[in-house]
Amino acid sequence: GILNILVIIINEIVFMKIYVITGASSCGKTTVIDRLAEMGFAVMHEAARELIREGKIRPRTVQFQKELAKRHLAREQAVRASGANIAFLDRGIYDNRAFCKHYEFSEIPKILKTEPAYDAAFFLDSLASFENDGLRVESGIEEALAVKNLIFEEYDRRGIPCVNVPAMNVENRVSFILKHINKF
Repeated sequence: GILNILVIIINEIVFMKIYVITGASSCGKTTVIDRLAEMGFAVMHEAARELIREGKIRPRTVQFQKELAKRHLAREQAVRASGANIAFLDRGIYDNRAFCKHYEFSEIPKILKTEPAYDAAFFLDSLASFENDGLRVESGIEEALAVKNLIFEEYDRRGIPCVNVPAMNVENRVSFILKHINKF
């Protein structure tokens, strides 16, 4: 109800900092998010892998992006309502917009026209090898990097600070991110 909406607004204005962990497919986002969760931070896991596993909607379609955005926004709202001071998201809604552009959809689905505020986006550099685990929709590292560039453009054009996170082990990546969040 209205009280829940007020809690979300107050958290966003006064307390909560929301950081997006993003980058090309197979760059280690989920591993970083899992480590941040183990450390006690509020996190939101990406919904795409779950949606692909269900197999009900074909990836690379407008319908898939609509359902993905619906799930993403519901999860993001839950994180925003959690009362945490800091939260990390495995991808932000602007990632979905970038995928729509990459797939050259004639129109961005209405649900993706929302403009949530993020304090910064951390772009993970790609790892040495691209792991195709059967759930990734990109054909390989070249396509994954092309999508990453579109994702960067989506955040950058909104003035959201974008921080490059070098390829290194998960502990060093998490340490790098935590050192940089104080700047935003």
